[in-house]
Parts: sequence; C-alpha cells; structure tokens
Amino acid sequence: MRRYKSAGANTVRPLIPIALCVFLLSGCVSVDPFPTPVLSPDPSPEVTETEPYLPENPTPVDPPVIPPPDFPTSSGDVTPPEATPEWSDNNLAIDTLSYQNDFTDGGVVRLPAFGVFPQTGDAVIDGYYERCRDDFERMCGELAEDAKSDAAVYQCNAEYFVECNAGGILSVSRMVHTNTGGAHGMTALICETFSVEEGILLTLDDFFSVGREEYTVRLRGVIERVIDANPERYWADAKEVAAQIFPYDVFCITQNGVSLLFHEYTLGPYTTGIVRIDVPLDEISDIFRLPG
Repeated sequence: MRRYKSAGANTVRPLIPIALCVFLLSGCVSVDPFPTPVLSPDPSPEVTETEPYLPENPTPVDPPVIPPPDFPTSSGDVTPPEATPEWSDNNLAIDTLSYQNDFTDGGVVRLPAFGVFPQTGDAVIDGYYERCRDDFERMCGELAEDAKSDAAVYQCNAEYFVECNAGGILSVSRMVHTNTGGAHGMTALICETFSVEEGILLTLDDFFSVGREEYTVRLRGVIERVIDANPERYWADAKEVAAQIFPYDVFCITQNGVSLLFHEYTLGPYTTGIVRIDVPLDEISDIFRLPG
C-alpha cells in the first residue's frame, strides 16, 4: 500500500479499504499481510562433538556347528556283512589353512572374516582346499562391499571337521556361515569325500554295491526312525521333505557308517538346528563297500 507524503493523515485512511477490496477480489496474489519476522541466526552457535555411529554387529558370537557323530545301535534287523571294511591308516597328517581379515570402512569394521580349511600334504587335495579358501575370500570381499553400502556390519565364518582319514578315504564336513543382518544368519553345509589314492571326489553311489534306488530305501528307513523317535523336533512333513531333497551330495563317511546332513530349517524349525542322521554300518554292511 502506497502512502502519499503531500497529504495529511486523513488522505491515507480511504486507501486502506480500497486496497483490501482489490486484494480479495483478485485472488491471484497470496501475500501474508502479517509476515512472521525472520530472526537472524546466532552469530556464534555452540558446536558439540558427537561420537561416530557404529552399527551393532548382528551376528551371534558363536555360529551354529555341525553336530558331532552319534551313531545309534542297530534296529535289530541286520543282514550279516559280506565283508568288513579295512580301515587302514591313510598316513595323512591333517594341518589347517587359515584365512582372517577385517574389512574396514573409515575405521569401522564392516565384515570380520575367519575361515579354516584342511591341508593334508597331498598336492591334489590341498589344491582343492586352497581354491575353496580363495572362493571364501572373494565371497567375503563382495559381502564387505554390501556392508559398506548398507552402513551395516556383516560376518563370515568357515569351519571344518575331518570325519574319516582311513581306508583310503578322506571325508570332511564343512560349514560356511554368513550373517547379513537377519535374525540368525545363513549356514551352508558342504561335504567332500576323497579317494586318497586317486585324488578324486567320490559320490554316495560309490559306497554301495546296489543301485541308488535300493540303498536310498534303506537309508530313508533310518531317517524316518529318527524322526519318529522325536517328532516334536521336526516339521509334520519332515519325512516327505527328506525324501524329496535326499542329501546325496551332503554326506560323510566314517568308520562307523554313513552320516547324512540336512541344512537348518529343512526338517524342522531353527531350534532343531542342523540335522545329522548317522546310519550305523551294521545296518547297511551287506551293501556297503569301500571304493577301490
């Protein structure tokens, strides 16, 4: 609104209602007639230092482990063995190949990684596990980059257990555990059974004198017996699931028989953990054999 200096006070008042009418009728201009005054900022604000944000590590202190062997007694219906396996010593001294690295980002550890792998003195077998170690390192590096992007803390662990080192057989069970922020993380089970003489990986088929269909029926009988003994530990359809995803590739050979491993959540809830079902040798001795 414009004021005219040449006029007295009375010449100013008539202009006020005219200006308001023009404003209300136009509706095209949005102006606050009583604007809030803008306060000048404090010229010298107080600066406080805060601690850097460190995400909480979501990984459990102790990752899950593969249950140790616990071979039950036979069911009683046992066929006499055709021949007793000869578990002579392999003369392989087991050592450990380790990998450890803390992947950091600006002073924050984004991924602590630790892994161990067997070493035997056999060039072929050791070369295999050296490649496993390299694969583990690459996986940890990729997860560390994801952890940086997510401003989170992840973790990787790899462990192994020698199940058998006799009879020309080296059988190893391994576990690779990763946690990327889930409630419990993920655990991968890996099993390798080598012919020490040939340096090749053996299949479950190699240990039976009968076809896969026949020996699977025998092994499933043991699985179902274990589930029936403690049904509250397993899913209601655990038997059907075990048949559908039978662990032909996740098995170990011991001097006491065959061990079948199932990942977490496969046959039961998290509290059930990794399921290990040990099949005693005396229940399958009529069809079990050592290769070679």
